[in-house]
Amino acid sequence: MSENRLSGASFVFRRLACAGRSDKHPVGSPSLVLPLVLLLMGTASVQILQRPFLRAALVLSLPAGFTAEEVSAALERFSLAQSVGLLGGSLAIVGKVLLLGALLYLGVLVLTGTARYREALSLMSTAMLTTLFASWFVLLILAIRTPGAVREMADLQPAIGLALFFPHAPLLVFTLLNDINLFDLWFVIVVARGLSSQGMLRPGGALCLSFGVWAFCVAAQLSFLAVLNPRT
Repeated sequence: MSENRLSGASFVFRRLACAGRSDKHPVGSPSLVLPLVLLLMGTASVQILQRPFLRAALVLSLPAGFTAEEVSAALERFSLAQSVGLLGGSLAIVGKVLLLGALLYLGVLVLTGTARYREALSLMSTAMLTTLFASWFVLLILAIRTPGAVREMADLQPAIGLALFFPHAPLLVFTLLNDINLFDLWFVIVVARGLSSQGMLRPGGALCLSFGVWAFCVAAQLSFLAVLNPRT
């Protein structure tokens, strides 16, 4: 039942992807600009709305001996970093779409011998809209808890997947389990349905490639965490 709802919801994204297509592209050819713009706007809104929680975590992380002037200076640097972060977040989203679109393109090219990078890019930008729902869901959880409930940076990433059952797992294990959730499943389904509905791959191959892209994202995230936290 859950998979039927998710696959049914992916119909909305397929319709969205086709909105704004030009006559140069065949009917059903996905649009790139509209999903990407929505993705950038949604990401910026998430960054702005999570600022109070990041600020609370920053204040708690400051040494107890900090004077009022030092705390004020730290908060000023935080505000500046957040403003710069809006641009950085947008560039990161564009880079992620380009990278995953290239990965999807190469996968289709290897499996079929023919592929169009623009179609892969458009499909990926549309599928990544599902990640916004995950971010907004996390923000909802944080809003219910209020910024005062933030005690450490880990509180900014509540469990929304299998990590719910293992709240005290090591960081890498917790992150891996947390990536197994309904939102990531939705992403896999949207990519797979897009690949098959656009005639790029058969359903079985589309699902395998979609899962491979998701696994690549998870592996990259875990590798990044392992570099930042070598003892975890």
